[in-house]
Amino acid sequence: MKKFRLLIHRKALKELNELSAEDREQILNAIFTLEADPFKGDIKPIKGLKGVFLELETIERLSQ
Repeated sequence: MKKFRLLIHRKALKELNELSAEDREQILNAIFTLEADPFKGDIKPIKGLKGVFLELETIERLSQ
């Protein structure tokens, strides 16, 4: 299986650390799920960035 690398901007990491433990755990679980199967779920390619995708399901859950 092809390996993928997840890049997290330092500002995003800082914000992740400022979240509640529950929200942080949800996001980290989504990240580990992506690591196991990056094409599972609702993903969308990011325009202008070849081979870069956005996972929509977790974003929608967290914004509610």
